[in-house]
Amino acid sequence: MSQSAKNNKPTEYASKFMHTHFMKDSAIKDVLDTFITPLDQSKITLDEYNWYIFDYNEVKNPIENIIAFDGWYTEVTINESFPSSLVAFFQFWASLFTLSDLNNISKCPFIFPEDMAKLKRLDRLKLVLPIKNIALKDWSSFSVSFRKVLYNFFMKKNENWCFMETLYWLIFEEFDNKKEDYILSSDPNSDKSNIKLNKKEMESDYTFNIDWKIIYLTDVFRLHEIIDDELWASWVLWYITTLIENLMIAHFIKYLLDNKPDTLNNTLFIKDWPLAFFWQTANMHKIFRRLSKYLFEKYNLFLVWVEKSWAFVEHADQITKNNFKKDKDGNRIDESLLKSWKFILLSNKYIYKYILPWVPDDDKPYANTSYYWWKLIFKTKDNDVYVLTIPVKSNKVVINPLKSDFSNIDVILTNISKLRCDMYTNSLIPISLVNQLISIANHPSSFLLQRFAKKEMQ
Repeated sequence: MSQSAKNNKPTEYASKFMHTHFMKDSAIKDVLDTFITPLDQSKITLDEYNWYIFDYNEVKNPIENIIAFDGWYTEVTINESFPSSLVAFFQFWASLFTLSDLNNISKCPFIFPEDMAKLKRLDRLKLVLPIKNIALKDWSSFSVSFRKVLYNFFMKKNENWCFMETLYWLIFEEFDNKKEDYILSSDPNSDKSNIKLNKKEMESDYTFNIDWKIIYLTDVFRLHEIIDDELWASWVLWYITTLIENLMIAHFIKYLLDNKPDTLNNTLFIKDWPLAFFWQTANMHKIFRRLSKYLFEKYNLFLVWVEKSWAFVEHADQITKNNFKKDKDGNRIDESLLKSWKFILLSNKYIYKYILPWVPDDDKPYANTSYYWWKLIFKTKDNDVYVLTIPVKSNKVVINPLKSDFSNIDVILTNISKLRCDMYTNSLIPISLVNQLISIANHPSSFLLQRFAKKEMQ
C-alpha cells in the first residue's frame, strides 16, 4: 500500500510498473481462466423460464396508508492525530403517507417543502456507537462498551414505548405461540455455547444473570462474536442498519396488532434495505418468517423491499432493456426479453444461471439463511423496472416460486406502479421523500458531527 504524507514528508506513491509482473505470470493467467462472470444480454433466453413469467393486471387497491422506512449512518474520526478512534452516527426514520397524497405528489416533477408537510413522521431514531478504539468511561473494554451502548439504545424510552419491548415480543414470539426460552448460540462473557435464556429468569431491565455475569437481551444479535478489542467494529455498520430497520417494521406491526389490527388490511410497508438479517444477526430471519406466516394466516401483510443496486438490478436492466421494432404493417413491437406489464419470479436455478455465477445447490437455496422473502422483477406499462422482494405465505424456504406462494403480489405491484417518481431512475415517491429526510451529506454535516462529537467527549 502507498504511504500517506505526514509531518511535511513526501507521499510514498505506488509503483507504476508492478502490473507487468502479473501480466507475465502464467499462474495468474491460469487462475483468471477459471473465473466466470454473469452472462451478457446476448446469451440470455427466458424461454425455459416462461413458467415463472406472469402478466400483471391492475387490481382493486385496498391500500390507504403507506409506511416507508429508511436508515443512514456515517463514521466520524474523533481525533485527526489518532484516526483509528471512530464513532458512528445512525439515523432511522419511519413516515406515514396516505395514498391519496402520494398519488398527487407522484405527478409532480419535483418535491417541494409543502409536499413534505403532507407526510406524518412516525418516529426518528438516533444512535451513536463506538466503532474503533473508543470505550465507555469506567468500562473494561471496547467490546463490553459496544454491547452496553447498543443495549442502552434499545432501552431508551420513545413516547411511552421502548425498542426493547419489541425485541422481547419477537424473541419470545409473543405474537403467536409464546416461547419460554431462547437459545443463545454463544456466551458473550465466556467460551460457552448454547446458552438458554429463560423468560421467567429475565430481570425487569431485560438482562439475564448467567454465572454471575450479565447477558443483555440484545446479545441475541450475536454481534459480540464479530467485534473485539483489537479489530473493533467498522464492518458491522451495514448489518446494524439493516437489523434496526427490520425491527422498526416489527415495532409498527406490533403497534397495529395491539391497537388497530384491522389497519394491517390497508397498510403497505415499504423498505429501502433488504428484508433480511446478515452475518451474525441472520438467525433473526427465522423469527420474521414465523411472524409473516402468522400475519398472513390471521390478518394480512403488505410488505415490499425495493432494491436499487447490485447484481439483481444490473440483471433486471439487461432483460428489460427496451428493444422496439416495427412489423411489416408499421406497428411497434417490444422485443425486450421481459416486456411491459409483466413480472418474473426468480427461481433458484435462474438466479444461479443468470445473476450469480456459481453452481446452484437446490438443497441450499439462495440466501435461505438470511432472507424472509422472495425476489421478482417487474416492468410497468411505463417501462419502469423494479427489483422487488416480498414475503412468502409459508415460513418454508422457496426454491421454485409460484404466484400462489404469495398473498398480495397483485396489490403490491398495483401500488408500485402508482407510486413511480420521476426524480430518479425507477424510484418510488415514498422512498424518495424519506430518503431526503434521512440522508446527511458528507460536507458539511460529517464535519459538524465530528466537531460535535469531539466537544462532547472532552
